[in-house]
Amino acid sequence: MFSDAVYDRGAMTLQVLRESFFGLLPVWIRLHRHGDADTADFVRLAERTRLGDLFDTWLFTTGKPAL
Repeated sequence: MFSDAVYDRGAMTLQVLRESFFGLLPVWIRLHRHGDADTADFVRLAERTRLGDLFDTWLFTTGKPAL
């Protein structure tokens, strides 16, 4: 949560994820309603929906990713 890349690029990541993100929300809510989850759970769900390396590229690498 406090990684520089995550902190500095979180909003950019969500912008890249925008369309996919809003598609994931109903699934996320259905899976975790009345429960709890963490970032790793969200990443696993996103990877299952063919987002692949997006999180590694936008959150866990150094420097700004190429568009």
